[in-house]
Amino acid sequence: MREKLKVVSSTPAFSGVVAGLAGVVFVLLRLGIVAHWNPGVFAVVGRVFAIPSQVPHGIPVIPGTGYDGEFYLRLAYDPFDYATRAFGITFNASYRLQRVVYPFLSWLAAGGQAGAVPWSLIWVNVAALAATGYFGARLASEMGRPAVWGVVVAGYFGFLFTIGRDTAEVVAIALMVAALVALRQGKVVIAGVVLAAAVLTRETMALVPLALGIVRLAEILKDRKGQLRVKSTDAAWAIPGVVFLAWQAVIYLITGKVPFHSDARTNLGTPFVAMAGAIARYVPEALHGELAPAIWVVELVGLAVVVIWGLFGLRGSSRPYEKVAFALSLVMAVSLAGGIWYGQADFRSLASVYVLAVIVGMGGRRRALQPVILAGLAALWLVTFVHRVTFL
Repeated sequence: MREKLKVVSSTPAFSGVVAGLAGVVFVLLRLGIVAHWNPGVFAVVGRVFAIPSQVPHGIPVIPGTGYDGEFYLRLAYDPFDYATRAFGITFNASYRLQRVVYPFLSWLAAGGQAGAVPWSLIWVNVAALAATGYFGARLASEMGRPAVWGVVVAGYFGFLFTIGRDTAEVVAIALMVAALVALRQGKVVIAGVVLAAAVLTRETMALVPLALGIVRLAEILKDRKGQLRVKSTDAAWAIPGVVFLAWQAVIYLITGKVPFHSDARTNLGTPFVAMAGAIARYVPEALHGELAPAIWVVELVGLAVVVIWGLFGLRGSSRPYEKVAFALSLVMAVSLAGGIWYGQADFRSLASVYVLAVIVGMGGRRRALQPVILAGLAALWLVTFVHRVTFL
């Protein structure tokens, strides 16, 4: 029996199943405890951007601004309708339209039926969590590590917030990890197409094609002949780049606004300023015994440990573009605006930092502290699980 369990746990499917089951348990508990079996609660639709009488039946509308999930819900009802207001929900910024893949997949999963959309938003995220575990395991195997590491790749505590609030980070990461597997297998066109989908899920996934482009540029500069030659591998970064720019143009023609410009203006700021301010605010509050700030601080420390582990792995066997993408993710993280650093959202916006740090760390040679790190991450995930199951 023990040998059979060992064989089963060494397969990518095992990691996918474990991650998926964790997502299912979280969703069922959250539905029962907080949502009273109404999936529309997950989107957190607020009166500031929604007209209660026009919102589809069964979707509760609460006082205040609501949360990002309301805009994914709006697109999932009809991912081809880009009017400023539809289904009673108004877009607060044009960059919402560039994050179209998650609501599109949810619309497909719902069969275009409006009543099924609140459910499909939830279960698409759970499926993406399972996919992250599966492809994370395949990536670990490609790197010569046990496939069970896929559970670690999918084990980011911030994914629980994402699933509980109908946001797109899990889908984006699943696509990114799948693309990294395709790249290692030499399937560059498939990787390019999947990365394009990832970028249209969350624009932060552009870090990977950008890293591929940087590595390619370095190769050109090192070429003694200095000749620019197009290679088939260029498809991996060119396809997502072209798709992203084309989609920006489409949205501009529809709305008259460049979505990435409003995105950068809203979500980026002077490096380290917002991060330092948030630390200065939440650490004293945590020391005074306030629960939410204390969890924020512990999560930041946990993420920092994973980042340090990843930094030690930079001299390891991970691919150059994975290392560059990890470095770019750190630059992005310290440059995020206050609206992200001050939000107590389990650092969902830093999912790419965690996953890339794990991937680079897996390729490193420093393995003595890995059991301690993994035990700490498991404990942190459980704390976040309990906290987010009951969080409205």
